[in-house]
Amino acid sequence: MPIADWFRKRPNGRATVAIDLGPLEAALAEIVPRLENAEVEPDLVRARLADGYRDAGVNPPVPDAFDKLVPDLDAEAWRRLALAVCALNLPEVCATVPGLVGNAGAIAQVKEAFVGLALATPLLTMTLLRQSPLRVEEFARHFLARLGTAVSGETAAQSRERLERLDYGRLLAEAERAKVSAEERMEYLRQLQEDQARRARRGKW
Repeated sequence: MPIADWFRKRPNGRATVAIDLGPLEAALAEIVPRLENAEVEPDLVRARLADGYRDAGVNPPVPDAFDKLVPDLDAEAWRRLALAVCALNLPEVCATVPGLVGNAGAIAQVKEAFVGLALATPLLTMTLLRQSPLRVEEFARHFLARLGTAVSGETAAQSRERLERLDYGRLLAEAERAKVSAEERMEYLRQLQEDQARRARRGKW
């Protein structure tokens, strides 16, 4: 789903709930080194997710429903899911959950904000997150957008624009296009030089 779609439900350009990005980024950055190259236990992630929902006063998804959401997660995706679940440890995040669950219940929120995030950000490995605060910010912004909250001090348009600028997949694609363009320019110059050399040789004859 395009990034812009996560911001369209917000009335008057703002979500009804706003979260300060700084503490969330700091909390995620602290967890990332522990998850890098870790073997994540699915049962433990599921249990911690359930604990987070219970702390928020919301009934968590039943184990069977959760298990149906995660068959496509590889090892790195499980690490991203575990990282997202850790966000529930922040009281500010936990407090927003009840008002954002919606009629579909916790399972829909888990699917979009947690499992969906883990699947939709394959480029954001723990190694990359550890090396780059910008990628931690990108992960945090993806999480908040999928959860349905705003970033404190920003309109939905500002948050969307910032996330689009940060989007690592887009940056890699632009870099690749620039590389191709550079290669094409070099090839054009090479052919031009060869044509000029051939003309020079013909002139001597």
